[in-house]
Amino acid sequence: MSTPTKSPRGGIFRPLYAQVALAAVVGVLIGYFYPAYGMALQPLGDGFIQLVRLLLPPVIFCTIVTGIARMDNLKQAGRIGLKALIYFEVVSTFALVIGLLVVNVLQPGAGMNADAQKLGAKLPPAYAVHAPVTEGVVARLANNPMLQIIAAAVLTGIVLSLFRKTGKPAIKLIDATSHALFYAVQLVMRFAPLGALGGAAFTVGAFGLVS
Repeated sequence: MSTPTKSPRGGIFRPLYAQVALAAVVGVLIGYFYPAYGMALQPLGDGFIQLVRLLLPPVIFCTIVTGIARMDNLKQAGRIGLKALIYFEVVSTFALVIGLLVVNVLQPGAGMNADAQKLGAKLPPAYAVHAPVTEGVVARLANNPMLQIIAAAVLTGIVLSLFRKTGKPAIKLIDATSHALFYAVQLVMRFAPLGALGGAAFTVGAFGLVS
């Protein structure tokens, strides 16, 4: 007598990316058929983004500090810290260049018939249009909070590496904190479908299906 084959739990919508895609489609439909309700779901998207932004800096700080503090060779730690700063600068520059190319070549948002200056007073603060800031690329990178966090983490890691015996409790505490933060990130990512739903519903409800 053969035993029945068990079907996988959750099916095709078990992976998180599938849930996010489905939620985004539902959000588009809500924003299209019920624009007012779609705009009311805006806090879901903003809330998810704020949670991710809240967790990202301490995760990066703790990861870099523990990685450098546990290195036996201080010169190697210094080189890795310098590489981390250079990597951040290079990747940020590439991101800015790609953003400028996309805006000028693909022109996202073209045809939406939306006056950016008029929308600023009607949209929530997170979406409001502000006056352009004429600031150089180097200055913007130097004033980037994430770059400052990386620099502080590198310095902290080097100091703890120099005073490893006395700083051992601090290293253990930071390491334990990083594990807790990674678990918190896993919990927050479970709400990614809600964030996608809220963001899609608000965008379509506010700017129409063409967006």
